[in-house]
Amino acid sequence: MSKALVITVVILILATLVGVFMIKRNFDRIYEIKQEAYTEFKLITFTECGLRGNKEIHQLKNDADVIYGDDIKSFVIPDGFKLQVFSETKTKGSSFTYKGPAFVKCADRTIKSFIFYKGDGTDSGDSMGSP
Repeated sequence: MSKALVITVVILILATLVGVFMIKRNFDRIYEIKQEAYTEFKLITFTECGLRGNKEIHQLKNDADVIYGDDIKSFVIPDGFKLQVFSETKTKGSSFTYKGPAFVKCADRTIKSFIFYKGDGTDSGDSMGSP
């Protein structure tokens, strides 16, 4: 076997190991975020897709509370809660309601503002009004 072939094989093996390690690390990171949201009843939002960028944690103090927020691209919603998202700031524009539990790695719509609240499970998901 030539020296160049041995070096190439070693580099490929190392690259594969690094790739597997990075994929596993990202999987573990996402699992921990989902567990935190689902077990502690928190909405966890990020400014970038893939649960990246600025992380914000939102937790209601009681069932009647509502939390307002803005500009997110990925998020995790716990069971029993809803996230109504809007295409414009200040909860204006078209809206859509996500029902938890939900894990959205990259929203398929522009989210410039949102309302997080305890949901009763009675709506269909699409909504134009406030909760």
